[in-house]
Amino acid sequence: MPEEKKRLSPFTVIAGAGGSVLAMIAGSLFGVKGTIYGVAIGSIVATTGAYAIEDFSKRAHARTRALLEQAKSDTEPCHYLQERLKSLPLGRHALVHAREKRALHEQDWGWKARTVLIGGMLVLCMASAFGTLFVVEAATGKTLHSSLTGNPQYGTTFGGYSTSSPSPHPSTSVVYQSPSALPSASYSPTVTPSLASPTVSISVSPSISPSPSPSDSLSVSPSYTGSPA
Repeated sequence: MPEEKKRLSPFTVIAGAGGSVLAMIAGSLFGVKGTIYGVAIGSIVATTGAYAIEDFSKRAHARTRALLEQAKSDTEPCHYLQERLKSLPLGRHALVHAREKRALHEQDWGWKARTVLIGGMLVLCMASAFGTLFVVEAATGKTLHSSLTGNPQYGTTFGGYSTSSPSPHPSTSVVYQSPSALPSASYSPTVTPSLASPTVSISVSPSISPSPSPSDSLSVSPSYTGSPA
């Protein structure tokens, strides 16, 4: 029966994500740039640590299994080529190493599995740190550095921040004026014909009051009287 493949420990995943968040918090004490650097450095360190722990665990398990199998093989009759190989200075070591490689292959711990582990842990750590940063800053309306140190920084790390407090939105009001306050104009022409000497008299009297108060007024009363030749 083939041995069951060991999967990544949940403790390793939680420890890696928590380590990146703690590195982000520590970096935020040095400013907004320190927060970003903390996420990057913490994610790389957590990913490297998770890979090292997982690789050490799998290799130790494979090494122990190889030694046990080799010890059992030493007590049993084997092929004559193996007997000749064990008589060499590094012959037994070569046999143990071959058994170890076979055990690692059965655990599916090749370069593909290592690449998936490194990439997945790096994405998980960065997503955990940036997600925590986004939630905290969205809830407080300030950067994480401002929340921990008390320095005035309003806004978020992703959307931009400022040291001045945001002012409330100005209210918009519409003022309606009565029709009496609007400008008014009047035009009253007067025509007076005469049989003996025809004359035309035109009188234009506009009055404009643009000022909002009734006391201010402007009146223009030009008059023109002309007689045809």
